[in-house]
Amino acid sequence: MAAIDWPATLPATPLVDGFRETTSNGRIFSQMEVGPAKVRRRTTAVSRFFYVEYVLTTTQKGYFDTFYETTTAFGTLKFDWTRPDTNTEVEVRFKPDDTPSASPDGLDVRVSFVLEVV
Repeated sequence: MAAIDWPATLPATPLVDGFRETTSNGRIFSQMEVGPAKVRRRTTAVSRFFYVEYVLTTTQKGYFDTFYETTTAFGTLKFDWTRPDTNTEVEVRFKPDDTPSASPDGLDVRVSFVLEVV
């Protein structure tokens, strides 16, 4: 596992209504002149992604910013995070082609981002 852990100063589990899990498409399709398309595996290394949202206080948002910018070097380093659906620890990183976004949520801040299982 990674040497970095999800900060104890942040909520352990994301919002249920913002949690979603997907995988990358590990298939390739070849259209035939007649009949159904042929399908085969493109790769055996299929990525798994978690779309998560947290509602943070302004203080917690500061902790999150430090974790993202400093601890994980703007999301380039892996860290250990607990899946909310299975309560198991997985090694993840912030999705390379995506960055966290934040929006007001009353007096708090809603932070959304995508994690990739490494």
